[in-house]
Amino acid sequence: MPTPSPITSSSSSPSPYPLRENSEGFTFTTDNGFVYQLAFRSDQAYFPNDEFAQHLYSFSIIVIGNRTPIRDPRIEITVIDTLQRAFATDPLLIISYVCSLDNDMERNRRILFGQWYLRHSEGYIRLPFSHELSRVYAAAIFRKDHPDQEAISAAFNREYNRK
Repeated sequence: MPTPSPITSSSSSPSPYPLRENSEGFTFTTDNGFVYQLAFRSDQAYFPNDEFAQHLYSFSIIVIGNRTPIRDPRIEITVIDTLQRAFATDPLLIISYVCSLDNDMERNRRILFGQWYLRHSEGYIRLPFSHELSRVYAAAIFRKDHPDQEAISAAFNREYNRK
């Protein structure tokens, strides 16, 4: 998985939290003491016959510990900054995610991630999937200039429609 470069910030907006690299990806600690894991895992096995699969990673945002986090704009900035740096490092990167069913908050997570995407979508394509009966909300995100855009869209549409 690409390693984001050191974080820089501007004085006009909140800065991302500093990241600590680990075997799963990165962790950061909020000002309120919440620890988050940003995990990247290869999803190449889902599409073994597709050339683009070597650049496919699932992305997870995990709160470590049994605490309910509070709204914090720096979390969004940290997640978006990490993803943008990963895409800059590997322009062929494809990120997939599935909203966790924890605490029956999957729909809220889908809405929140959708809002984040809308605010930061310039240059990216998102292929969303929602199945409310099974409570599955997922998406794939990649750059608009990805050379395998059609193959990615076809493969993910096939996979999502099997669910």
